[in-house]
Amino acid sequence: MILFRIIKILLVTGLTFIYANVSCPKNELIDFVESNGGSWIECVPTVKALNFKPDISTYILKSKPKIYKHKNRTLYIFDLSKNGKFFNASAYGTLEIDGKYKGSTVAFADRNYFKQDDNYPVIMKDNKINIPALFSHIDIRFLKYLIIIVPKDRVAKIDKIEFIKRDTKYKDNLKFATWVWNPKNVDLNIIKRDDVNRVYLQIRSGFKTFLEKNPNIKKEIFGLDGSPTNILEFKHLEKDILYLSKLKKRGFPIVGFQIDVEPYLLKGFANTRDAYYRKYIDMVKKLSKLAHKNGLKFSVVMPFWFDSTYVDNKSISSYVVDLTDETVLMSYRSNPDKVIDISEDILAYAEYKGKKVRIGMEMKKIADEKHSLYRRDTISPCITNGTFQKDCTLLDFIRSYEVKGSSISFYKQYNNAKELIKKVVPYKSFNGFVIHGYKSLNKL
Repeated sequence: MILFRIIKILLVTGLTFIYANVSCPKNELIDFVESNGGSWIECVPTVKALNFKPDISTYILKSKPKIYKHKNRTLYIFDLSKNGKFFNASAYGTLEIDGKYKGSTVAFADRNYFKQDDNYPVIMKDNKINIPALFSHIDIRFLKYLIIIVPKDRVAKIDKIEFIKRDTKYKDNLKFATWVWNPKNVDLNIIKRDDVNRVYLQIRSGFKTFLEKNPNIKKEIFGLDGSPTNILEFKHLEKDILYLSKLKKRGFPIVGFQIDVEPYLLKGFANTRDAYYRKYIDMVKKLSKLAHKNGLKFSVVMPFWFDSTYVDNKSISSYVVDLTDETVLMSYRSNPDKVIDISEDILAYAEYKGKKVRIGMEMKKIADEKHSLYRRDTISPCITNGTFQKDCTLLDFIRSYEVKGSSISFYKQYNNAKELIKKVVPYKSFNGFVIHGYKSLNKL
């Protein structure tokens, strides 16, 4: 991890600081996490979750516009934000604007355009806007303004602005997938269940032996591999793809290749976060190309919060969805409603892109996590042993909190797990649940 030498400095003011070498962006908090005997650093965006999503099928904007007259046009600016939070329109399919505004231009400002004092013009048809079609241009999860730009000497009259949820047909009775990290010791009676249609098998632990012993297994088989260090070196993952391709040509029921690479678990990650995330995206891009070239589908396991982690103003989850045939979300929560809520933005984006998403369900025991939040101290000098230190950071403690393992995993909470399975996930992109680990299938 970072040089998190716990050297507490007691200043005259009585404040306690921690001396550390950390490179989280200045506008982000530093989260020191301790769990199961280990510790690591996470950078926490201060804008994370600063949006709101109305829990209704039709959302009618009731705010009145601010009107600004310029030399050649008049701007009617509707504030979509609420109590300082941006409007999350990802669950909506259509925006209808009723009124008289013929010849006008309609535009949006998301949080990025808003910062640049700019907006993005959109195409309307029959007074309607296809919201998912905006995904490629603006972040519809963080909308700030709706702007109607009226030509000179004209007046607009807006009667109603209405966001309508997507009319999505969904699949029910979807079958399970599961991860198997040790194929040579797998219990075939569980794997062969009728409600399981896909198995992700660790490629380096009895993978070929499993296939040779079960040549007639009627399941979709994905090879599975990956570790945090693979963003630095992934040649063996490329070899995995070539190996799977050869086995597929021999008639084995191999459908694709899945990677589980979690770069944020690397030591020193917080110091080189942006560089590591760029390496991660580059790795996904190259492996995807190689897998498709060799006739394999490509799947990536990623945490749900990649939708709020950005590289070049684009979320990492969007990069991954764009490059893969399927993503599996580690939406690890034991509250069924929360699982759907934290997965929804990625499901919406994947639906627009015509891609598939599965949701992982953690069934194993998870240790509690202790979190300590810090903010950079920009006032006090960084001094050790009376000497000014140029390359260090003083962290001002904010607060501590604990995340219970029982809030992350369904371990011994099987009624909650069954409740989640029965829920309707109204996205065409949703393709079922992935169980971790596979023996828990007998509990469901």
